[in-house]
Amino acid sequence: SLIGFSGLEKGKNASSNMYEDSLLPNEWIGIVESNFYHVNMNFMEIMVSKDEKRMNDLIKEMDGIRKENDQLLKQFETKVISNKEKELYSKFHKAFN
Repeated sequence: SLIGFSGLEKGKNASSNMYEDSLLPNEWIGIVESNFYHVNMNFMEIMVSKDEKRMNDLIKEMDGIRKENDQLLKQFETKVISNKEKELYSKFHKAFN
């Protein structure tokens, strides 16, 4: 029973690491990508809108999305492990800023 418990504990740790180091960062990147599309959509609406209040609402929404993206990218940056990920993230970060 001690061996079984040890195996369960190792499995728990492995699944926790997989969730925190792989799944969550992928989810964050998916949210950032979705937010980019959302900001682009709002920007297009601002370009054609004549309603000042609506444009201000969209700008406020875009600011909130940018803050969320900044937070998600900071979280993601802490999980970048491989050299390839670091290289790709560095390229993205330069283009994003």
